[in-house]
Amino acid sequence: MSSRIPLIKPLYRGLFFLSLGILAVACDIVANEPTPTLLPTAVPPSPVAQETTVLPATPVATDTLAPTEPASQTATPLPTLEATATAPMPEPTATPLPSVLPAALYFISTDGQIMRQEADGRTLTLITQEVSPITDYDVASGGQKIAYVSGNNLYESAADGSESQLLVEVGPFPYDETGANNVTLTIRRPRYSPDGTQIAFGLDGVNLIQSGTSSEYEVLLASDPFPDFTNPDFEPQEGPIRFFRPEAWSPDGSKILTQFGYFPEGGGMSVLNVADGSLVEHFNPSGINCCDWTWSPDSLGGYIASDQFAYGAAGLAQVDAVSGESTTLIMGMLPDAPPPEGPVTQFRTPLDLGDGSLLVFVAAVDFQSGQSPYTIASYDLAADQITPLSEERYPISQMRWFGDGQGAAVVVEDLDIPGYGTGQLYYLAIDGQPALPLPAVGSSPIWANGD
Repeated sequence: MSSRIPLIKPLYRGLFFLSLGILAVACDIVANEPTPTLLPTAVPPSPVAQETTVLPATPVATDTLAPTEPASQTATPLPTLEATATAPMPEPTATPLPSVLPAALYFISTDGQIMRQEADGRTLTLITQEVSPITDYDVASGGQKIAYVSGNNLYESAADGSESQLLVEVGPFPYDETGANNVTLTIRRPRYSPDGTQIAFGLDGVNLIQSGTSSEYEVLLASDPFPDFTNPDFEPQEGPIRFFRPEAWSPDGSKILTQFGYFPEGGGMSVLNVADGSLVEHFNPSGINCCDWTWSPDSLGGYIASDQFAYGAAGLAQVDAVSGESTTLIMGMLPDAPPPEGPVTQFRTPLDLGDGSLLVFVAAVDFQSGQSPYTIASYDLAADQITPLSEERYPISQMRWFGDGQGAAVVVEDLDIPGYGTGQLYYLAIDGQPALPLPAVGSSPIWANGD
């Protein structure tokens, strides 16, 4: 509805001078302003108000004893409206769109750059413009800094991509048929400590570098030597050969969950103590040794969710990070077991809520169709009971919980888009509503606050 601005439009009647020299006063007409009414649609404005203006009288000679000449008529000037200061109109400002996500969200685009999906669920911002694609990254707690790998070099920048600096330089390496270069020369998994002051990263083991301008790093845990089968004098070591990389810091910053790959295949998890470099081995007798982990808030343990069928078992297990003892909670399927006639349960991306319950993604795998759509479920540890929180199921390849568990960013994989696990991003809340599609297409979502 358009604004109504009162206009001053005085109406004057003519001035009539009587032959006896008596000046008649002007008649004034006053119109009362109507009460404004809110209308559902725009309509022409109502008649404007007329303000009363009194005309000044013109003095004339009034000697009645002598004959008088007709009074000369003097023009009466109209009253002048003085100019008044008018406040300048404010500059138009963009109205922010309402938030539909709990926070902004980073991801790696199909062009290999880090992008930011704003909390409005619509606005996309390009963060990096590196020549080489981003292969991995992390966001510091609080969202002030980003560590990322490009061209097999480790960089750090502000959250908006500015002030980028090179921390560790390795660069491209020649192809090696044995696979040794790929294992020993590749920078992987940059992971910020909870206070954002240190970055753990994989490079022929688990390494630690200070956030900022430092280029010196410390080797916390070295990988086993890559077997040199071209050397006739090579003697393989006893036991498995393991290649380590960091995965997740404990909430108190004292430990790092470490994943390792066996030679030539397979892998598992262990807990690395940052202070002394000691390793707590983890082994689950049911084979639930990989791959998604959540720390408990007290940093004393955590939970593993597994979707593995080949080199491990599908299921859910609880781990004591001090002793390495692992307890099977739910068994999905034993490793290398023949395909069952019915569906098998897979588990991904648990989240310990600290109240005796977990949030976890659960899928019932149909071996005949090969499909494994996931849904969100709650697991009550005391009751040993899983409760689905939604009837919606999606072919999700990656999940990232927001810290308080109100929802997760997920990637619905599109096999027509190059890149492992790449697809459209969605926000999936735990209230049972359908997933919210985002204009973001890519992989590796991380919330802007570091969750």
